[in-house]
This record gives sequence, structure tokens and C-alpha cells, in this order.
Amino acid sequence: MRILVFGTCYCASPTRLRLLDQWAEALQRIAPTVDQLIVDSQSPVFDTSSHNFLRPFGERHICPSEPSLFAVRHRTIVSFPENLGQLERGGRDGWGRAFSQGLLCGIAGGYDYVVHVEGDMLTRLDIPKVCRTMAERRIDVLGAVTPNLGWLEIGLMFLRVDFVRQSRLVERYGWSTRTARPYPEIVLSELLGDDLYLQIWRGSKDDTALLRYKIIDLHWLTKPKDPALHDVFMAGGAWPATSFGEPVLIAQPDPGAQPNSG
Repeated sequence: MRILVFGTCYCASPTRLRLLDQWAEALQRIAPTVDQLIVDSQSPVFDTSSHNFLRPFGERHICPSEPSLFAVRHRTIVSFPENLGQLERGGRDGWGRAFSQGLLCGIAGGYDYVVHVEGDMLTRLDIPKVCRTMAERRIDVLGAVTPNLGWLEIGLMFLRVDFVRQSRLVERYGWSTRTARPYPEIVLSELLGDDLYLQIWRGSKDDTALLRYKIIDLHWLTKPKDPALHDVFMAGGAWPATSFGEPVLIAQPDPGAQPNSG
């Protein structure tokens, strides 16, 4: 089984670049043999040579402005020639363009599965095992659930490459025509329909989780207000995660509470 893991990213500060290095370190722990791709959008801070886990990716290669089919190596960085910004900030769908490019690289490389782990997300999920489970159960698309929103977490998605190609998912998403509303999460969920399965992995986004877990018991973590929580996530827990930890019992659930640092 051939798997490509890719992450979309834009690094505007040394802190953000260090997080991308932790992203690469996490993948090295849980999926060292799978091919890995970073899809960059002309990050202004991008000296990967100074970071141990980004260094093997080499220099970033400029790709066409329009997502296109091309194969990648075991560790690769590609970057668009310009940054389009974000829809919610008055720009274009830069995320959608980068996401589409990752999917097309999965098709061009003849992979069986393509996995999107956003560049500012850390995960300890056993990625090869998840893909094997999808094959056994004939699942085409598997995604996480965004805490307290109940919709698809587009930062963590597993897709069968033949399904992506046959369903023309990239063309139907149409990144270049996207507007700020509806959100990409809604657009993709509607496009995928009954082919999408959601898994309630233990995750935290914007310091919000479905239940209160210790950081070391989370499957994934993204966008905490305190960047130090990334270090806590990397320092503990099982790599890869093989069992479920118990939630911390509290008298009154507080959906907006920050997860315990553990």
C-alpha cells in the first residue's frame, strides 16, 4: 500500500516554521516510510535547513500557479509562486488551491491513499493502520470532527486516491471560484456526501475539545493559544496512538475550556 501524506502551510514567523518542523517530526514517528509532501504558499520565513526534521525535505520547488499533476519524491516541498491569502480575510482560496495540489500529487504518483495533515496540526495517529482499516472496510474518505462544530475537520483527512480521481473531486471543488461562504468544510462535506465517514478522534482546535482530555491523550492538536502546548503534545503520549485514554472527569462540562496540559 502506497501512501502520500501532505500538509498545506504558510510560515510567517520563526514560531510557525518551528511548528512545521514538529509536524515533520510527528510524521517521522508515526509514518516514517510513507512519502511526505509540504505544499507551501510562498512563506516569507522558510529556512528549512536550520531545522532537523525539515532538512531532509530539501529546498522548495516552485510549481505552477494552477494546481497540476506531477509526481514527488520521498520528501518534497513545493511552493506556489505567489500567496493568494485567505477567503475569510478578503483574499482568494489559498487553502483550497494548496489542498487541491496535494490531491493531484497523490493521483500523479499512483498512490493508494492520500492523507492531509495540515501544516499547523500535530497528530499521533497510526496513519498506515488507518489506511489499512479504510481498505478493509471499503471507506473512500475518512475525516476528523471539529470539536463543538460537528463538521468535517479539513485539517485531517484520509482519501482513497482512485476515489479522488474517479469522483473528479478537485475539479468539482473548484478552488478558483470559491467565495468566503460557504466555508470549505461545508463545500467538501456536501461534495463527498455519503462517501464521507467521520471519526471522533480525540482532538483539540482553538483550545476546544469534545471532552476534557490530557494533552498526552489527544490524537491531534491544532491552533492552541499557547504554543507551548505543542511541546507538551510532542513530549508525551504514545507514538503512534494505540489505545484510548480516559477523559478527565469534571462536574460540569465546559466546551470552551482549554484541555489539561497533562
